Amino acid sequence: MLNRVGFRALVALAAIGLVAAMVPPVFAVIANVATPTFRPSGGVFCKHSVSVIISSTTSGASIRYTTDGSTPTSTHGTALANGGTVSVGPGPRRTLKAIACKSGMTNSAVRSGRYEYDCGQ
Repeated sequence: MLNRVGFRALVALAAIGLVAAMVPPVFAVIANVATPTFRPSGGVFCKHSVSVIISSTTSGASIRYTTDGSTPTSTHGTALANGGTVSVGPGPRRTLKAIACKSGMTNSAVRSGRYEYDCGQ
């Protein structure tokens, strides 16, 4: 606790800019949104479309995904609720990419899964 003399000295030092140099900087730690998971995670399927559940363990996160090879961002890609389902296909091979986002947090890494159609024909 500062007494009256100590407080006056602190105010005087602050007035000439010396106190700021003595105060350690404050760093904000911004948490990352958990990278989404795919169920199923990818593979070869003998059906024309595959239903894939995309989810992040970060509560309140939203998902953006693409199937055209582009990389999703917080503003690019199709929006999907966390834990939502997307239909992938048809096509000989398709790459699903997704990112999880939440305001006030750093976006997740992009998850990628490859889905191929092959019935041995």
